[in-house]
Amino acid sequence: MLKVIITAPTVIKEDGELLDLCFRWIVSPVIPIAVRAHSIQYVYDLLPEYPELENEFRHSLRSALDAGSKGVKAKAGKILSSLDKSTLR
Repeated sequence: MLKVIITAPTVIKEDGELLDLCFRWIVSPVIPIAVRAHSIQYVYDLLPEYPELENEFRHSLRSALDAGSKGVKAKAGKILSSLDKSTLR
């Protein structure tokens, strides 16, 4: 379901509640790997609209790197690297 929402036009998204859920899912080790990875992508895709969330997102990604599976660590590392190179900062 999250993957479907990610690909939907921004106008039909309820960003606030879903963003909150995604942040919780990113750091939760009991959430399935695919859900965590899609949550990372969803938040990353919304950063241009909500640049004030970047610091919290970076913190969540670092937490995922510390306690995540190989798949979550790979996704979090890739996104952190992309953030470091981007102009969002």
